[in-house]
Amino acid sequence: RKATAATRALLFNPLSFPAPIPILSAMDSIGSGGGPGECLGIRAAVTTGMQTNFSSQTLAEIFRDLYAGERSGVLELSRGNIEKRIYFDRGMILFAESGADDENLGRRLVSEGKISHGALSEARRNISEPKDLAQALVNRCLIGKETLSHTVRYIVEQVVKSVFQWEGGTARFSEGWLLQEIFESDILLTFEVILKGIGSMVGFETIQAAMKG
Repeated sequence: RKATAATRALLFNPLSFPAPIPILSAMDSIGSGGGPGECLGIRAAVTTGMQTNFSSQTLAEIFRDLYAGERSGVLELSRGNIEKRIYFDRGMILFAESGADDENLGRRLVSEGKISHGALSEARRNISEPKDLAQALVNRCLIGKETLSHTVRYIVEQVVKSVFQWEGGTARFSEGWLLQEIFESDILLTFEVILKGIGSMVGFETIQAAMKG
């Protein structure tokens, strides 16, 4: 479901969509030292091509700013030698991936029995980047779009939830378009995934305390 200006306004109205706004507002307050809990100092901010450090608390601000700014591109999050990528279209999450078996589209599809190792190898021969795998699989009729979408959603949820469980890391955002028809912007999925991530984050009890305060 593609977002319209009216939909965006509706979701930012606390009366119509109460969950995201109090949570993100509380996190903003904690991140700036204006609310209860530990002061985290200067908030994280990501601009194109620049790298910034983030904590589990300020990570939500990054997602919020990308959404509010209707940014399109890839957010690369790393901690040590672990790197995860989340793709955005006008601020909404489209796709995510990492090198972990459970967060790698090809390996996940094989483990679920949706495609064979042979089909995966065939599709990979025709792509230059991992993010192009989904489109290649559908174009070659190796999997249906609807069947694929369930696995894509699972991976998105896993990636977002896992980065919120980090105590911190580095973030880099690269502007650009993910020019693939296989992915569709979904504003409700974006909020649902972020809220699940926030619920699993390190120090979520502090956020709950700020909301009650």
